Amino acid sequence: MTTNWTTPDQPSMRVQEEQARWLAPLRTRLLRQANVAQRLNVVDLGCGAGVVTRELTRRAKGKVWAVDRNSRIQDAPSGQYGQAERLVAMSDALPFPELAVDMVFCQFALMWMPLHETIEEIWRMLTPGGVLIAIEPDYASGVVEYPPEIAVGDLWLSGLKAAGANVDAGRRLPGLLQRRGFEVKVDLLSGMRAPSMQRFESLLELPLDDEGKRRVANAERLAKNLRGPWEQVLHLPIFGITATKPDVG
Repeated sequence: MTTNWTTPDQPSMRVQEEQARWLAPLRTRLLRQANVAQRLNVVDLGCGAGVVTRELTRRAKGKVWAVDRNSRIQDAPSGQYGQAERLVAMSDALPFPELAVDMVFCQFALMWMPLHETIEEIWRMLTPGGVLIAIEPDYASGVVEYPPEIAVGDLWLSGLKAAGANVDAGRRLPGLLQRRGFEVKVDLLSGMRAPSMQRFESLLELPLDDEGKRRVANAERLAKNLRGPWEQVLHLPIFGITATKPDVG
């Protein structure tokens, strides 16, 4: 995998906000366990439109940087990223000195980055006792969908691969981080809720052929007719990873 954050474009603001709401229970738990309220220098790596960045600026004790490879983050309206400083950078060449950061946060972002190189950069800039919080999916495990008439899991997999994603990032990251020297703890997204219709909008943002787009449109049409909250089911394995750099002191 040689791509670096090469989404066809970052998801729409609406999709990012829906995703943030969906992952809020897991994110809140991980950040609390990592003592975010006492963190002085926090990097939101792969920040996108800043939906979670604003949350980090409220919860962290010190400074927050919003970092993304997309230069459009610099043109966003004032306040979109809270009080965070915005930086445009690639994940394998981050503009921070060694031992300068005590928390790095990634949400559905490492899957778009070269994992080995990015982990090296995170290790380099984290202080001893610093922590990486990563919330990453594992599409390669298979998306559980019901009923079968609205199943489009294979399109997620092919579309993400075509866009350059690490579709198995969730399962790979714990071992990669441990081998680098991190102390690793893994949580999973608990519970399940009725799926959002916005999943089809998000899927259409990936590179699909005409047949794939027709399948998505048909699945969305059928899903809209399923009125009960549990007449349709969607489950995607989500890994909540806490990787701590040992405090050698």
